[in-house]
Amino acid sequence: MQEEHLTANFGVIINFKEMNSRLQSKLICAIIPLLITFSLSCKKSESKIEDTEPDKPAPVTRIVIENTTSAPAEIIQFTIAENAAAQQQVTGKLGTEEVKVVINQNIAYVMMPGLADGNYELSFTSGGKNYTGAVQLKAVANVKTADFYASGFQDSIATFISRLERVAESSTATSIQKQDAARDAGTYSAALKDFNEQYQKLPASGKLEFAQFMAVHKPVVDELVQANLEMTSAFAQLQEISRLKQQQSIGIVSSGKISSARTSSTAGILNSKIFDLEEAQKEAITRWLKSSYVMSRNIAKLAGVLYAGPVIAGAVPVLGTLAVGIAAGYLIIQVAESVSVNLTAMNDLIDQVLLPYEGLTLSHLSTSATVDLFENQQVKSGNGIATYKLFDQSDNTSPSTGSFIKDFLGKMVEYRTSIGNFLEKIPARFKPAVKLRTLAEAIQKRVKPVHNKYVKIDNVSNPQVTFTVEELSDGTYKITANTQEKTDQSFTYDITYSNTDFSAKGLKKTISAKVKADVDSIALYKAAIVGDWINTWYGGGYDNTRDKYHLNAFGTGQRTYTSDANRGSDIPDGDYYNTLTWSVSKIGNDYYLYMPFNNRNIAFGGKLTGYPNLQVKSFPVYGSTSIYTIMKRQ
Repeated sequence: MQEEHLTANFGVIINFKEMNSRLQSKLICAIIPLLITFSLSCKKSESKIEDTEPDKPAPVTRIVIENTTSAPAEIIQFTIAENAAAQQQVTGKLGTEEVKVVINQNIAYVMMPGLADGNYELSFTSGGKNYTGAVQLKAVANVKTADFYASGFQDSIATFISRLERVAESSTATSIQKQDAARDAGTYSAALKDFNEQYQKLPASGKLEFAQFMAVHKPVVDELVQANLEMTSAFAQLQEISRLKQQQSIGIVSSGKISSARTSSTAGILNSKIFDLEEAQKEAITRWLKSSYVMSRNIAKLAGVLYAGPVIAGAVPVLGTLAVGIAAGYLIIQVAESVSVNLTAMNDLIDQVLLPYEGLTLSHLSTSATVDLFENQQVKSGNGIATYKLFDQSDNTSPSTGSFIKDFLGKMVEYRTSIGNFLEKIPARFKPAVKLRTLAEAIQKRVKPVHNKYVKIDNVSNPQVTFTVEELSDGTYKITANTQEKTDQSFTYDITYSNTDFSAKGLKKTISAKVKADVDSIALYKAAIVGDWINTWYGGGYDNTRDKYHLNAFGTGQRTYTSDANRGSDIPDGDYYNTLTWSVSKIGNDYYLYMPFNNRNIAFGGKLTGYPNLQVKSFPVYGSTSIYTIMKRQ
């Protein structure tokens, strides 16, 4: 019989054959629990071994860098998944070159090193995440000298400071504007002095770094400054219009008062008798919108420059070297200047832009008359008038706000947020004093003339009335009413303001009017002419000559007296050389006297006015060298 053995894992061999059955049973009962315990222990150990296997490598995240091409000394920025509240600095690599990566929340900034043109891989680790991204480097061509860049910024900033100093002393600026200007002038003068001194201490290598940094970032600032220059030009024109409007009554200002060389569009505005206020305001707002867009976009591009700008001159910035910090200081002063100009312009818009509000009327209408009364074929001239209002808080949501204005207000809110974020980040020494203005709570009104391009005169209620409207190029109108009926005709007509850019609903008013029937009054004028007249001569060597006439019924008459400076004499009745005839004619709504002598080559004629106490400014029709005479009924 084959021997039976029980082998334990712990190396002990037990021979059951040599044991009696009782002992075998006891031994088996003792061993089985040990085997079970050992088996479980082995399973646990195997499980622990599996759990402590090495961690897998962290995933790699590709970053997207907006700049398709970057240049040495350029500060690029990109978004990462990191969300660190505090600023962090880590070391990364561009190719094989070590670079500093500054992370603020989820934005990373890297200054490109001075490597050769080509394609590189940027890599770094932050928060347990690996980031990589492609960068193409291409050096800026035609880098100027450091002195070229420095002197340009020094001159530009100095000019801005001088402008601030003039505002601080201006008699037309408000007290707040004066205080802000004086403060900014002092702030930027001190900053400019500090950076000028630090620049002069730079060695040749530092000035090379300065020039390279400027060559990359200066064009972004230049674009911002140029947009501001265009905007301030448009604002100067708007302010000039505002000043001229103060000279203007509700009627018309002579275009001779305006003498400014402007752009063709604005020249038309300025040289018009009625200024196109809406067009001027739209141009200024459009320029501001462009400036604010460029401002927001370029400030975002320059966000990294803030990290290169030291809080105090002479300190090494977080990114770059001392030379880079000095260059960034000049750039930030220029940006802060542009922000100041832009915010001042925005405040001016809030304070000056007018929106059509109510009270539409025409300047020829009498404030006391209830009916616009026309003689038949009478021509009336004038311009539109309306009550405008300044911006107030209701304009953001009002259904009456025009589309252009609503868009402007919306973009202004966005810009205020954008520029507010910038002002929070900018070092205190660079912050402009000008504050963001808010819209007024109460309505403030102004009565202004309205250009005829926005005023429509139409919708005549009476088909028996012919109503003609002529819109003149100077912004005024001429209107004529006539009727062929034999009785006076009552009617109404509408005046409507329409400019959806400024007013979604517009303004409208209905005018009550009457045109008199065309009645031939020649007989009335003839009756009024009969009697004695005095005629005074002017010009042509006849000054101070006075004649007397007696005009009879049926169109005959005679000069009865004549005098000059030295003497006078009566003329006998029926004198051959002094008898005459006269007649009255009607042209349109006007009556004219024609008076030729019978036996002399002399005749006079002119328009009769002042019925029934008639007067005529008479001009020689032929035969006299006088310029004119004034005849009055005695």
